[in-house]
Amino acid sequence: MAGLCNGGNEPPGSLKASQGKEDGMDHSSVKHGTVQTLPVIRRELKDLRCCDGDSVTLECRVQATPEPDIRWEKDGRLLPLGGDFSTELEGETARLHIHQVYPEDEGEYTCVAYNELGRALTSACLVVDGQILFLEPIQLQLLSLKAKAQVSMSGR
Repeated sequence: MAGLCNGGNEPPGSLKASQGKEDGMDHSSVKHGTVQTLPVIRRELKDLRCCDGDSVTLECRVQATPEPDIRWEKDGRLLPLGGDFSTELEGETARLHIHQVYPEDEGEYTCVAYNELGRALTSACLVVDGQILFLEPIQLQLLSLKAKAQVSMSGR
C-alpha cells in the first residue's frame, strides 16, 4: 500500500475524533453564553391628553437580550425621578407613572432602551388641559351678576 498522507494508518480523508488539547485549546474552559441583541421598540408610546391633577401612565414595549436599561427624558433632558414620577420595567413593558399631573408636566416624553450594542427610543406628547370647573346654575348666575356689576361700575 502506498504511503499514507497523514502519517498514520488511517486512510486519507478520514476524520479522527480527539479529546484533550491536541489543537492547543482547553475545550473545558470554553464559555457559552446568551447572544446579546440590540434593543427594539415593539410597541411605541402613545400621545396622551389629560387634565391638571390627573394620574397618567406612559407605556411602551421594548425587547433586548439581556434586559435593556431604561432612561426616561422630557423635552430631550433626563427626567429626574421621585416625587410624582416613578418608573417600572416589567418583562418587556416599560412604564412611566406621573402620579399627579401639573401644567408644567406638558411636553414630549421619550423612553430610551439601551445596552452595550446600542439604543432604541420612542416618544409621545403629553398635553395637560386646565381643570374644568363644574358650576351649579345658581353659581353661574352669581358670576354673571358680579361681572355685570363690575362692567356697570367701570362705565360711570
